[in-house]
Amino acid sequence: MANIVTGCRILCSIGMLFFPAFSSGFFILYLICGLTDMVDGTIARKTNTASEFGAKLDSTADFIFVAAALLKILPVLAISCWLWGLILGIALVKIANVISGFVREKRFMVEHTILNKSTGFLLFCFH
Repeated sequence: MANIVTGCRILCSIGMLFFPAFSSGFFILYLICGLTDMVDGTIARKTNTASEFGAKLDSTADFIFVAAALLKILPVLAISCWLWGLILGIALVKIANVISGFVREKRFMVEHTILNKSTGFLLFCFH
């Protein structure tokens, strides 16, 4: 069930590419993506169906969602230099997290910590 929810996020993310940024269709798909991101892990844990495949699918869905949203939103925004610096800083922290996970575990992994989830939730709410 959780992987189906995650798969819906991938499909909705791709669907966002077919709507103009900030249109009602875009916002509905964006909302669905955000909601599925918040519940898929909980569903997997509650139903005892958490798996390594599910974790990788979740990370892939997160990447596709962020990429699709950025592809649609960034071209229509006038972003100041300080905000670009903040975005770059967050990206560097995320990259460092992935690299340190690779060095420690000898495989690519994305940490799904409470702080990481909270940050994503706040960004989703205040977008």
